[in-house]
Parts: sequence; C-alpha cells; structure tokens
Amino acid sequence: MGKRKATTLLALVLLVLATSACLQNKPGGEPVADTPSLPTFGDLVTFDGMQLIFGNSIIYSEIDNPYSDMDGQKVFLVPLATKNIREATHGLSMFSFAQYGPSSEKLESVGAYFPSDITFAGDMRPGAMHDTYMAFQYCGDGVYSVEFGAALSEIQKVALPIKWDDKSASPLAANPKKIQGSYKPNPSQGAAVPGEAFEFDGFEITFLSDIQWSVIDNPYSGWHNADIALVPVIVTNNNDTTRSIGLLDFWQYGSKGTRLDSIGSYFDNEIAFMDELEPNESYKGIMAFAYDGDGAYFVEFKKPSSTSKAEIMLILDK
Repeated sequence: MGKRKATTLLALVLLVLATSACLQNKPGGEPVADTPSLPTFGDLVTFDGMQLIFGNSIIYSEIDNPYSDMDGQKVFLVPLATKNIREATHGLSMFSFAQYGPSSEKLESVGAYFPSDITFAGDMRPGAMHDTYMAFQYCGDGVYSVEFGAALSEIQKVALPIKWDDKSASPLAANPKKIQGSYKPNPSQGAAVPGEAFEFDGFEITFLSDIQWSVIDNPYSGWHNADIALVPVIVTNNNDTTRSIGLLDFWQYGSKGTRLDSIGSYFDNEIAFMDELEPNESYKGIMAFAYDGDGAYFVEFKKPSSTSKAEIMLILDK
C-alpha cells in the first residue's frame, strides 16, 4: 500500500473514531422530531410522584478527565427543577430515565462527571423542591429526548431541541421556570425530637439539644470553612450481639427538605464511624450536619436489609 493511500486510510479511521462516541449505542426509543406535542422546555411534567420542569438556560461544555474514555466529549447541561409531591421521601435516580440523541440513539450517561447533575441529588422530603441539572452527551444539533420510567409501566417523554452555542449560560444560571408552592416541613407520625429516646434496629438512640457549631478546616476540601452543626447523640446497643450504627443506616435532610451530603468523616466522634458496641454498651458521640439555613432538619434511619426505620426532627438555628 502506498504512503498516500495509507495516510488517507489512517485519516478515515481517525475520523470514524472521533465521531463514533455517539454512534456506538444501538438506536432506542422513538424519534421525537415529528412529535411536537411532547412536553419541552418550560412545561410541567409529572412522573412517579415527581414534578419536573426543564429550563432553557443551557450550559455547553466538555468532559475534562484525562483518565476517562470520555475526555473531551462535548456535553450540555439542562437546568431541571424538581418537586416531590408524594407523601413520603422520594426522588429520581439514574435508573429513572434514559436519554436519546437526535437520531434516537441511546446516549451514554455523563452525569457522573458533574456534581450538580440530578443523579447526585438523592431523595427529597415530601413537598421539597430542588434546582439541579441534567447532563447530556452531545451528538450534534437536533431534538434530544428523555424517557422517564423505562423500567416502569408509567412512561413520560420530554423533547428538547438543542443547537450548540459556545456562549453558554453562566454555571449558576437559575431555571427561569419555577414549580409553584413552598416546602413545609412535615414530620412523620411518631417522629422523635431531641431529648426523646427512640428505637432503631435494636438500638436506643437519643439526640441531645446542646448543639455545638464548628467549621471544617481543610483547604483541600470543597467543604473548607463550611458551617457545621454538631449534635450530641447517645447510642445504646440493646441487641444480644456486638453491633454498631453505620454510615448507610441513615440519611440527613436539611432546611429545604433536600438530602445533605455526608460530612461525618471530618469528625472523629461521628456515630457513623463508631466502633461496634457490646450488648448493653453505650456510646456518646455526635452527628455532624452540613448547615444549609435555619429550619427543620430530619434524620431518617432505615436499614436496607430489614423493615426497621425511625425518624427524628431537629431545629437548627444559627
């Protein structure tokens, strides 16, 4: 093979590799270009106990991760306002929806590269609202679609016409469309309060009211200088075996009803990292809360492997 032919062939191979990121998936879903009746930007969509509105202040970017096969992949982030209209804590997950490109090809999930993506939002308390983003792999201009409920009997589709624009909205652009209403904290029946002992998975747990305030002192952390509430907690093991409370046994929710990030690893006496207790042994530690404003905070205790659950409400007022 001549040098010119080899060079031409190599160029063609590189061109195919450069454009194959959006073609490697088999087509899935239905084309949306000819279905203008589908909900789009600014329309209120209800799915699985959630209200959703996609905003049009879109951020156009690319993945910057030299250790990933997706490094350099163009992406766009669409503002997404959500509200939990169930009477129980609930939310969307990465398994709640699938994304499709302009040619109806199923897109690779890129939400893991963006902390503001909906897949990191977690559950919300009843009535809570949250402004996040949904990140999409960019595969050329056209109509993209999101199919909610692919694994459920309830299916809802949204069509989003996209035209690449290097002049993105600012990273913190607000969703111009808001879901109506406001969050009102509503404790579950039987929810505990500070000073009141409650049972969970064979443990007696008591949150105390002498709350201390602190900040995280770690210049290498995104939580550096963040305000933290340290709530004293007494845990007694009433089981017949050696046991402990673990990080996956509870979730925290802040003043807006949205799930808080876990920051207990910054504090040595956080109960999420306590040692195992002998039967009838007690431990006094703390539970650390990432402060997101004055108001009612909740801790929901739930054991994935059992039906044991409990809830406590605390008022944090800095």
